[in-house]
Formats: sequence, C-alpha cells, structure tokens
Amino acid sequence: METLKNPNEIYERMYNHLHETSKSAVYLGIFMAIFEYPVELNVLRKCYGDLQVSLPWQEWQSFDDALDQLSASFCFVRDMNFIRTLTGIDYEVKKTIVGFNNHSMMEFWRHLISKNLSLYGLNVIKSIDLMNPILFFAHNLLLLNLIDEQNNLEFEQTIIPVIIDRIAKDYERLDFIYLNGLEDYCTDDRFTDFYFSSDYTDSYNLKLRQILDLNERYNSQKLRDVIEKLKAFFINSLLKDDRHELSDEEKHGVPKIVNKLLKQGFEIPARKELLDGYRSKINFLKFYIVFYEFRDIYGQDFDCYLQENYNEISDKIIWLIEDDYHFYASDDLELEIEQLLFEDVPEVFKLYNVKIEKKSLKAMRSLEKTINWDGYSVKWNRIHSNFEETINHNPNKSQVEFHEDDIFVEETSERDFMEELLPYIYGDNQDNWDSLINLTGIADCEFTIIDRVQEELFMGKSKWKGTYYSTDPLFLAKIIDEYKQGNRIENQIHKFFYNMFGSIECSEYEILTRIAVAAQEHNEMYFNRDNLKQWLNISNEEWNLIKESSYLGHNNGWLYFIASEIQVYLLCKNINDHSYNKDKILSLIDWIINESEFHTYIYNVFCILVEFFADESENYFLESIQSFIEHMKELNGTEQLAFGLSSVYTLQEMNDKQEVSSTIKNWTLLRFLEMLEVEFNEVTSDLSYDLFQKIATNKHETECAIDYEYCIAHPEKLALLLNTSSVEQMIKDDLTKIDNFIEQYF
Repeated sequence: METLKNPNEIYERMYNHLHETSKSAVYLGIFMAIFEYPVELNVLRKCYGDLQVSLPWQEWQSFDDALDQLSASFCFVRDMNFIRTLTGIDYEVKKTIVGFNNHSMMEFWRHLISKNLSLYGLNVIKSIDLMNPILFFAHNLLLLNLIDEQNNLEFEQTIIPVIIDRIAKDYERLDFIYLNGLEDYCTDDRFTDFYFSSDYTDSYNLKLRQILDLNERYNSQKLRDVIEKLKAFFINSLLKDDRHELSDEEKHGVPKIVNKLLKQGFEIPARKELLDGYRSKINFLKFYIVFYEFRDIYGQDFDCYLQENYNEISDKIIWLIEDDYHFYASDDLELEIEQLLFEDVPEVFKLYNVKIEKKSLKAMRSLEKTINWDGYSVKWNRIHSNFEETINHNPNKSQVEFHEDDIFVEETSERDFMEELLPYIYGDNQDNWDSLINLTGIADCEFTIIDRVQEELFMGKSKWKGTYYSTDPLFLAKIIDEYKQGNRIENQIHKFFYNMFGSIECSEYEILTRIAVAAQEHNEMYFNRDNLKQWLNISNEEWNLIKESSYLGHNNGWLYFIASEIQVYLLCKNINDHSYNKDKILSLIDWIINESEFHTYIYNVFCILVEFFADESENYFLESIQSFIEHMKELNGTEQLAFGLSSVYTLQEMNDKQEVSSTIKNWTLLRFLEMLEVEFNEVTSDLSYDLFQKIATNKHETECAIDYEYCIAHPEKLALLLNTSSVEQMIKDDLTKIDNFIEQYF
C-alpha cells in the first residue's frame, strides 16, 4: 500500500530498468512527455527519425523495437477509430495512438526531463525539426514550476542559448504541430485530445508569433534578427491584395502579433494600412470578433477608424452572416450554425453597434426564411437584433413573422399600412453600391464604366436584374473587367457569357463545364478537391487550372461558381452543343426551379433558359401558370384571393408566438411569383396573431391554421383581408405584372 501511495518509487525502478536496456526507448518517453497528450504513431516515428539522423554515432534500436520496450512499462499502443465529417458525410478512420498509461506517469517523465536538462534536452532541441520541443523547454518547464534553484543555472546557461541558436539557424525548416488541428472525434469518449501527423504546419506567421513570445521573455538580438525577417513576410501577407493569403489560424493571431511587434519596438506600417489589410482578409463573421482585439492596441484611434468605416463594416457584417450560414448549411455543420446564429452574431452586433435599418432588415428577414426552410426553428428578433430559437411544428416550410418595430415610415394611408405588413422590397441605394464596389477591390477603373455597370445590372437598363446584397464581389469584378473590354450584357445574357468565355483556354472552359454538370448531378453549390476527385477523377494539372480559375470563388478550401448564372449558362451550352435532347432540357429546367439551391430570385436564370431553349422553357412555365392566371382573372374579391392563395399553399399555421409555417402546394408557381415580385402570396405572412386567428379555419389553444381547400368553398373567411381596397389593388397590380411579363416573353 505504501508503494501505491507513492507510485514514483515504482516508476523510478521501471525507468532505471528501461535506461539500462534501451536508451532509445527513453527518448520515445521524452517525446511523449513533451507532447503531454496521446500522439499518433507517425509523429513519434518522425521525431525518432530526426534524432537518428542528427546523432548517427549513437547506437539506435529500430523504432518498433524501442516502442515495444516503452510500451512494456509506461505506455499503450492502440488502434483507435475517429470520425471525420466531410461534405456532410461522416467517415470513420483508424489511427494508431500512443499515450502514457496514466497521468502520473507523464508527470514523472516531465520531472525526469527537468532533472536531466543537459542529458536529454540538448539532444532533443538540436535534433527535432519541430517548434513544439523548443516551446516546451522554453516555456512549459517554467509554467509547470519544474525549474528551481537547483537547475536554474543549467537552464539559463545551457538550454536557453541552444534554443536561441537553433531558431536563428533553422527557423525556416522548423514545423509546428497543433493539438487537435483537424476535427477528428475519437469514438472512445475517454480520450479527447490528440496530436496527429496530419496537423503539421510550416506557417511563417505562426512561427513569428511563437518567436515573439520567446523574445519577450529572453530578449535576444539573434531572435530579433529572425523576427525582422519573418516580420517582412507577415506584413506582406497582411497587406497583399489576396483574401486567401492568410489561413484561418493565422488570422486569429494577427492582432497578437501586431501588439507584440509594437511592444518589442519593431517598426510596422501605419494603423490604417494594417487595419484595412486585415479587414480585406475577413471571410467569416468570427474574424470581426478577432478584429476588435485591435482596440486593445490602438484605443481611441481604433474607435475613430470604426466610425470612419462604419457603413462598409456594417454592410460586410450583414453580408457575412448570410454567407457563413450558406457555407455551414451546405455541409450540415449544425454546431457551427448554432455558434454563428446564437453567439457570433449577437457579439459582433454588440461590439460594432450594428444598426438594422430597412435595407439590412430585408436581408435578415430573407435569411430567416431560408433558415426556416432548411429546418432550423429560429426567428430574427428586431428589438434585440439577434436570432432566437423557436418551437416550430412544421419547420421545413416557415414564413417570416411580423414585428411592429419593422415599420419605418409614417402610415400615410391604408395602402401604406398594408404594404408595411408585407415583406419590404427595398430599392437598392448608392450606399449598397459603394460597399459592393469596395468589396471588389477595384481601384483603376473609369467611373463611366462603373456607372454603366451599375445602370445595366442594377437599375434596369439591360436584360439583367440584380441586387447588391446578393451579388458576389468576385462576379462584379469579372463583369467590370468584361465591360472594360467592350463586352456588355444589353439584351442577351447568353451572348455576354459566350463572349466572356471566348477569351479563356479551352482546357479551363472544359473543366468548368464538367464541374457545372457534376455539381448539378450531386445538387451541391459548394465542392472541394475531394469532391472533384470523386466526381471527375481530376488530375493535378486540372486541379491547378481549377485553383486559378477566376470563375470559381474560394471559401476556406471550398469552391463555388461566383454566380449561379454562370453554372446555368455552362449547363445550357453543354446540352446545346452536344445533345439537344428535350428530356435533358426539361430535366435541367425542373432541377433549376424545384431542386437547386439558387436564390429564389431567378429572373436572370429564366432569361438564359429562354435564350437557349425558348420553346421548352416557355411551355414549362406556361403549363404551370396559364390556367392559374386565366382563372384568377375570372374571379374577384374574396374568391380571387382564396383561389390565389390556395394555388400556392395547402395550409398556413400560426402559433401564439406569431410564428408562421406554410405547406407549399406548387413550388414552380411560387418561384415564378417571387421572380416577378408578386405580393399577394405573402398577404398572410406577417399578420398579427389576433387577425390571423379571426380568418383561421382551424383553432387550437396556442395555434390556428388556414386550410385553403376550406377557403375555396368558403371564401368569406378571408373577407377581413379585403376590408380595404389595398389587397384588391395589390392583386390587380400583380396580375398586370404577370400579363406584362407573358406579353414580353411568350
């Protein structure tokens, strides 16, 4: 029992025996103590190999024999299963893991290292091509109180000079390995933290951060010389006009690096230049939280910067919320979605005092609807400017609830009041345009060209209909470049794309077409290298073409077409060039309308379809809407409204929290009406609970519902909606829109 109370006595005997029989195994124990957590076998194998190369005069056992010796006493060697999620699919992978049998053994080995610094420390520091051992000896021994009066002199005079010399000599070749760099989850819940061989990095910027920490403690001219070299690389990557120049891990550390450079007396660019550089690299909302760390560095100057750039920052924040959500949702990353909606969004809004005005409210309401359609029960709280979880009995078909606070204009008439009950279709303004132009990074373009692009893409002076908030800055930059070359959209979208693609190599065009087809077949908006290997068996040469293509956007390892219209053009052109097959054409149209995840505003897509396949496209839509339009015109009053709503919906429900869910009856009709910005189909979406309850056909204690089959037979149920001329006039205006559209295209 006495021995169990003091296990170090047992460990001491075990170690002495191991030291006598296998000094090679002792070094493996040293490596494991440095890493602390369980390590993948290949990590130990690499460290052991570095040691053998650096100290060839030593007698070394084979790695397997040395590991057998160590595992007989101190550690386990075990095959473990890990779950990795890629593109929404869980993959099980097996890794061989090595770890101490218990925590007290690891502590024993760390004390052993501290008592034998010169014996073990020097060889490890000089030999292993990793920063981890250097950081262990430079920092961890101190933090763990393993340096005392007895070994302090040895530590300062022997270990620290060797660390500094090693960094000064080999900083370029030293890698770093993360703890839990990849999100691989062990199926054995007794273990949570690991070092994997796949988590090596040679990032100069991350090395700079670690070496700055060392210099902060030891203040060495040799370290300062290294920092000056790495600083130049860091500043270049921060200011370079490439948002992919910094990895996500590097972005997290930028404010800390800047702070340490300033505190240690290094010269860096002016504040505005650095802040502009970092902002241009922000591709996820979470990095605006990191960006705010600059306030601890610059204080009131940072506040002034925020004030000067408030509109741009606010617009980018709103855009990123939607962009982040679509990125996470495309891979079913539920934890990331929860982090975004319920933690990152409220924190960013609080930090930057983001004010939701009419233009941004429209975007948030649209996102709310998208999130609900995806099956997540959330709502946007206008008062507190955050997302809230809700209880939704029919989550896949939800509508946006109405808040009185959403009313921004004075109610000058009943018509104005009724319009406030409907989703606000806002007119894009110059502030949005300026923000979008800034996001493109274009600085050398004539104002006449930029003005022409704005007029023709966003102000109705060409066939194209665009909105600022849904246009990718990369696509706008491509459009502007085409306009510089004299290629304009005017009245034929497909001709514009034809001229645009006429300037690229055939090999790039072919691989883009193959990707467009594969993405359609798998119904994916985002795809990565693994997807393309699986779908298309791409070669390295093709991958290089894909990486460099300006028609594909990049988002943390994921790719996407910078405009859905580009993918539709490529799909149509492919069918047109190779097999003008009616079944394929109808299948493509049906996919675009009913299956794809394209934005609900599909006017441009519709135009491309008609330009390629006029008969098939027109017939597809006419068959879906003609009888609806004809019958609508035969009716009036409540019968007209009942028929119109029943053609779109089967059922609409509202609970006492004013949450509306809808069961869609005809998706093709709904998308057509949304494309033309028809309003009557949204007439019940934002009603108050009391008014909704009055026109409901079914009522429960906390929920009421409108069954539109019942309303067809009893249209008087909807009479309350027609107590003014507002809705009747709205329907007349909507039918005029549809008539004008049909006359133009059919």
